[in-house]
Amino acid sequence: DSAQPALAQASTDGTRFAPMPLMRSVKQPDGKERQEAVPLAEYRALRWEIGTLAAGSSTAVSLRVRIDAPAASAKP
Repeated sequence: DSAQPALAQASTDGTRFAPMPLMRSVKQPDGKERQEAVPLAEYRALRWEIGTLAAGSSTAVSLRVRIDAPAASAKP
């Protein structure tokens, strides 16, 4: 909840973005589906829609993150 501006979007694949928190459908043993939050560890990209900036103007975008473990390295 530290994103500024607050309306940040996230993606698990770097292509499809949605407002945070990301949600997904999970099929239950009885066949019904329920929505659950995507774990933050699965987020791969963030973006903000800041609108149009006039020439010479600026805006600030920030997010505070904590990395708990190194990312797994890709093996060739």
